[in-house]
Parts: sequence; structure tokens; C-alpha cells
Amino acid sequence: MVDILAGFDYDKIKEKIKSLCESKDFKVIIIDSAGNVVSDISLSTLIDALRGTDNRTLTDLFNKAYDSTNDRQKISIENDAVGLAKDSTIIDLRDSLKGPDNKDFSTLEADVEGIKTQIDKLQFDANNLLRIALAALEVLLPVEIQSHWSEGVTLLASGARTTNGKGSDVDVERFICGELHLSVTAVSGTFDTGQGLRVIVEGKDEVTGDYKVIYDSADPNKSNIGEMIISPTNDWYPIDMLAFKHLRVRWEISGTDPSFTFSVTLQAKA
Repeated sequence: MVDILAGFDYDKIKEKIKSLCESKDFKVIIIDSAGNVVSDISLSTLIDALRGTDNRTLTDLFNKAYDSTNDRQKISIENDAVGLAKDSTIIDLRDSLKGPDNKDFSTLEADVEGIKTQIDKLQFDANNLLRIALAALEVLLPVEIQSHWSEGVTLLASGARTTNGKGSDVDVERFICGELHLSVTAVSGTFDTGQGLRVIVEGKDEVTGDYKVIYDSADPNKSNIGEMIISPTNDWYPIDMLAFKHLRVRWEISGTDPSFTFSVTLQAKA
């Protein structure tokens, strides 16, 4: 067999092709599987685009894109692209945690544990209603006299009255005892024996609505007066055990042109 290419100088051919490539520009045309041209760019333009403004070599591009040590691709992500916190954000977070009293972070864990201890006491029943478990030592009972308080309660405001009547129910549920005070400040009219003013204080039965007399100015067993009132007077009467939720005042007035100005108050203790 005769080698018809034996007389060609391949080195000269390669040099010629190289010289043509350096003096001429080529186009790179990319065609998809359907035969459509998707890119049409000159080779020199493509090379310039790949090398960038810093004139990188193909070796530089390869080294930046591939980690040969770990056999994996390299990815460069800008900070803002992943939402990394800036210094100002971290400082704001720190200040929020420290609070207005500039809390020391060294005690933060202990503070959190203290809060958890309190929260663990909260319990919920089957109806999702909050139940609170208290240890015996955490319940303070008012065992000293300083733990009680006193309050003045008006059962019937002062006013001039000329006929029988009754006041409204007054809530005294929060009290356990007190001093009842009847104050008659003005009287006019004429009175025969057995006539005048009679003041009665009653406690209400919350079930039946009936009333029980606990003070009667005309009864010597339930007041310090023990008769009908025909002149200004004051009467203090102790109530050692106040078992009623509501009290009311009623009065009876008799005589000729009678008028009585009076009030009833309670100096109560809870």
C-alpha cells in the first residue's frame, strides 16, 4: 500500500492553521436538538466574556469553579443574598435582650430557669381552663390585726323624713364585724306617749328574701335607746358577727307634724 500523505510536512500544516486562527476571527454557533440556532457569537467575543475584566485564563476559571481536593463544585454567594445579619442588627438584638435595666447576660440562664419554674406551676383541666397549683408556704393568711382593714359604709344617708319608709339593700359581704351608728341630728313636731321615731336595721336572707332584725332603736335588747326617739341622739351598737351579705334600714314615724333628720352608718372591719 502506498502512503499518499507521506510527503506532507505536518508541522508546517499546524503552524499554518495556527497562523490563520490568530489572524482570523471565528463564530461559535450553538444549535439545539431541534436544529434552531440558540447562540451566534464570535469566538473572540466568547473568549473575552469568559476571561472577564481581570483577563483570567481558562485555568483560573476552572480553579474557581471546581474544588479538586474534595471533588465538588464551588459556589460563591454574596452576603445580602442569604440575609446574613449585619452588625447593627446584632447590636439591636443584644440591646433588646438586655432590656431597659441593662440586664447582665451572665444571669440570663438563671433568669430563664426562674421563669420556667413559675410557668411549670400552671395547669389546664380537661376543658382547657387554667388551674394554678400553689405550695402551702406561698399562701399568706392575714393572721395579724394589721392585715385587716376598716371602712365606713353608709346604710342610709342623712335626710329629713316625715313618714314611714325603708332604704335599699347595701352590700356588706366583705365585712365580718362592725359598729352600727344611728345619728339623729334634728327633730320637730309634737309627740304623745309611744310616738316618735323608730329605726330598724335588718339582714337579708339571700335564699328566701326574708329579713331579720339585728338593730331596733325601740328595743332595749337590740339598741342602747330602748324607746321611741323624740329628740336628737346618737346610738352606737356593736355587731360582733356580720353574717349577712345585705343590710337595709327601715323606719317608723308617728306624732303631730313630725320630722326627723337622721342617718345610719356602719364602721366595718374586714
